[in-house]
Amino acid sequence: MLTLAQYRPVTVEEHAHKRWIPFQSGAVLAQERTVPLVAAEFAAACIHFPIAWVKNQEQFDPIALLGLDEGQNLFVNHNNQWVVGYVPAHLRAQPFRLLRATDGRLTLAVREDTGLVTGNEAANPFFDTEGQLSGELQSVLNMLRRLEENRAATQEASLALADAGVLEAWAVAPVVNGEKRHLGGLFRVSEKALEQVDAAALERLRDTGALAMAYRQQVSQQLIQRLEVEYARRAEARIKRSDHPGDRENLGFETLGPDTGISFGGLGPRDEP
Repeated sequence: MLTLAQYRPVTVEEHAHKRWIPFQSGAVLAQERTVPLVAAEFAAACIHFPIAWVKNQEQFDPIALLGLDEGQNLFVNHNNQWVVGYVPAHLRAQPFRLLRATDGRLTLAVREDTGLVTGNEAANPFFDTEGQLSGELQSVLNMLRRLEENRAATQEASLALADAGVLEAWAVAPVVNGEKRHLGGLFRVSEKALEQVDAAALERLRDTGALAMAYRQQVSQQLIQRLEVEYARRAEARIKRSDHPGDRENLGFETLGPDTGISFGGLGPRDEP
């Protein structure tokens, strides 16, 4: 998992002569079983990944479920290619993210063990000749700021769902190799509880955007079966030791080509603020 401890603040002293490569493949993500999401991504994410919430202390945070085993990402194939048409913003921003200091301020940070930080002169610089962030990195920073702004709205909406009593433990038990595997710590929207919320709670869910999140999470739940099928297919492919064409053809997955556009729900570096 991409932990906070793996990121270091970007500084002129440390990174003036270093360069970075934008996210282009899934190699660094092949072991990411979950990834955080924000509300703006639910519309795109819910047709590709099962969405759930995890509880961190007293806060519920939404995630996309990418695999059924620790250290497994079923959306990266054997050629280290991302195999569906949407990449969560947290991953697309790699190797960068924002870290919150003890005084509450946000700091741009970079993970340097991904192979995306390099001394290659053809790659993007961190800083320009005047010691300011390069245009390429400033674009990433702008996207990360928008992502952080939406994260606050996401937390408010998730709190509204929790306060309304519609989040319940999700007993995910996919069938893997003929046996049930129990994945703990996940929460989902209870359809029954959502139908029974009172008018005041329903209004709050609507106004915070939580109602739309709830419906989209419910749509995504059926995608657990897609993970089961893909897990079984890969297990069979490993046994056969063959170049299995299903990496691109099963489940409707399609490998992204170099010209494929990726939507970030208004969060992408190519989008206008």
